[in-house]
Amino acid sequence: MIETNIRSATLVGLLTGTGIGYELFMSSSFYYDMNEVGMITYMILVVAVLLELVANRLKNAA
Repeated sequence: MIETNIRSATLVGLLTGTGIGYELFMSSSFYYDMNEVGMITYMILVVAVLLELVANRLKNAA
């Protein structure tokens, strides 16, 4: 559930122009810096995977 919330927050940020979504929007459309777009995308993926691992560990520990 946590990773779903992170992904949703990223998409809402992209649409509203705040946070990670804003940086992703600016990199992809304004600056057209595909290296930065790739790095932001990979970092979102890494954070989502880490949050999933932590959530699973907490779920199994309880």
